[in-house]
Amino acid sequence: MADKWVHLVLFAIFAFLWLCATPTQNSRYYFVLFVITVFIGWLVEYIQGHFIPGRTQDNMDTLMDAGGGLIGILLFRLGTVYAKPYK
Repeated sequence: MADKWVHLVLFAIFAFLWLCATPTQNSRYYFVLFVITVFIGWLVEYIQGHFIPGRTQDNMDTLMDAGGGLIGILLFRLGTVYAKPYK
């Protein structure tokens, strides 16, 4: 169960830092980043399940990766809406 939280936090950080590096207000960009996050999470699980002996693919990990990506995007969006500009 703890590994699920790790997936959530790591992918939230991934999405948040990606947006910090390329800040935008474009909702289409947010959607594309979310799709990329889900794809990377799925790809890691697929590789783990099919090419690494003794490991299995866990779809709940992929779901937590997607949730983490969504949380990271939402946190960035909230930060841009409520943050005071630096003067």
